[in-house]
Amino acid sequence: MKLKLIGVGGVDLTKGDKKALLAVVWQLVRLYYLRLIGDKKEEDLVKWANETVGGKATAIANFKDKSLSDGKYMLHLLTAIEPRAVNWDLVMDGDTDEDK
Repeated sequence: MKLKLIGVGGVDLTKGDKKALLAVVWQLVRLYYLRLIGDKKEEDLVKWANETVGGKATAIANFKDKSLSDGKYMLHLLTAIEPRAVNWDLVMDGDTDEDK
C-alpha cells in the first residue's frame, strides 16, 4: 500500500499508542482519498486548490504549508465550492492558538 509510517511499529499499535494509531488512520484516509480522486498527486491537488481559491487567500506550496494552520485557506476553498458554506461573521483572525 506504500504507506509512510516512520517511527510506528506493531508494538506501538498493540499498546494502543494514540499518536501511532492516528498516524495509521491518517495514512489510510489519505490513501482512500487519493484513490477516490483518481490517484492524482499532491501537486495536482495543490494546483487545483490554488486555482479554485483564486487569489482570495495566499497560494499554498503543499499540504504541509504553515499558512494552513489558521484554517482560512480551507474556508476560502469551501466558499469557492459552495458560497453558503461559511458564515464569515463567525470566523476569527486566527492570530492565537485558541482562535485557530
